[in-house]
Amino acid sequence: MRTSSHLLLLAALFAGASCGSPSGSGTSFFIDTSSNTSRAQRYLSVDFELRAGQTLVLALPHGSIRVQTAPATSPDAKPNAKVRMSLSAPTQAQAEEYLARFDFTAEAAAHGQQLGLRGERVVIEKNGGRTEYYPSADVVLTLPEGVNVDLRTQSGDVDTSGALAAAELESAYGNVKLRGARGAVRAHSNSGNVTVSDVEGDLDAKSGYGVVNASNVRGRSIAVASSSGNVALTKSSADEIKVETRYGSVELEALRGSVVGKSSSGRVIAADLQGERLRLESGYGQVIAKNIEGSLSASSSSGDVTVENGRGALAISSRYGALRARGVWSAINAESSSGSVEVRALPGSTLSDEWRLKSGYGAVRLFAPADIACELDATTRYGEARCEFALTIEAGARAKNGELRGRIGAGGPRVTLHSASGDVGLLRHVDN
Repeated sequence: MRTSSHLLLLAALFAGASCGSPSGSGTSFFIDTSSNTSRAQRYLSVDFELRAGQTLVLALPHGSIRVQTAPATSPDAKPNAKVRMSLSAPTQAQAEEYLARFDFTAEAAAHGQQLGLRGERVVIEKNGGRTEYYPSADVVLTLPEGVNVDLRTQSGDVDTSGALAAAELESAYGNVKLRGARGAVRAHSNSGNVTVSDVEGDLDAKSGYGVVNASNVRGRSIAVASSSGNVALTKSSADEIKVETRYGSVELEALRGSVVGKSSSGRVIAADLQGERLRLESGYGQVIAKNIEGSLSASSSSGDVTVENGRGALAISSRYGALRARGVWSAINAESSSGSVEVRALPGSTLSDEWRLKSGYGAVRLFAPADIACELDATTRYGEARCEFALTIEAGARAKNGELRGRIGAGGPRVTLHSASGDVGLLRHVDN
């Protein structure tokens, strides 16, 4: 390990990252007039040994972490940490004294390297109160490609870029960002935003109170979640994909795999999804899906559900919203407690099992291709039942107001249309 004070280089490196960067050498000071305290700062450069496949571990109580990778053939490939340490105290002399008790070290470990602050925390007890002084450290790491990282901080950002292997990134009160990894990634923040892109491995991205965005991920499983922020996943594929938030919106685009998109109280928007099982769910928002291929289940407790250009089995529902769907369907199950239901089955749809469309207090309309063959059961308590296809009624049966039952074409599986107090109808689909 080698520690040196390349102050001008390090000051330039950290310029813009903080206020009051010193221009001298050694330990430097300035008065922070906004808080009426003095601050001491020290710049360090620490070299260490690390190669592809090994792991670097760094945990900070306060401060940001930034990582950049360099190919093994690069002259800058030597693993290095450039560190800015700072500590504030009531007086300049105290800041100097307290900061001098700490250093930033790299220690070889079985997994690779362990980096961190070393020193004695200063505790001052006065008038029944207790004050602790501990420095923050902003760290810029240059690492070879293919290394694993485990990086954690309590109150700063974590930002990595380049061809890392597996990565564990965590911040309690800062943003987390990762660009490029060739292994499993875990990126968590308790209250900051999380942004992840270009990952070849499993992903677990989560925030407590921030926005989470992920793109270009290829793995076996992808989990993107926030307790109270918007979440989005685009241009990704995995066997299992789960994107959810309690209090925000969900946006999904260009995904391949079995997908769950869920918001407890926001809208869910999906486009260009393809998978064996696709589930979209909102507690109190709209669900909008476009260009969907696979077995789709879409539901909202109190919002509309709209599906455009779907292909596969369709199951949609809402308690207090309208349902609209258009596509080539192999199965249809659509039910709203108090909204209208309109499904368009385009040519190529196959009626291999019962199709069911129901509403408690809204109109129900199914637009079907000209060659549909089925047993029709269309009923309404307080509305009109309508059929635009030739309907054969069983001998001896009598038509009743609000009821249409019979065979269309050669017959086949049942089509059930029901509304408690709205019109129902089996209508001809006409290309627009």
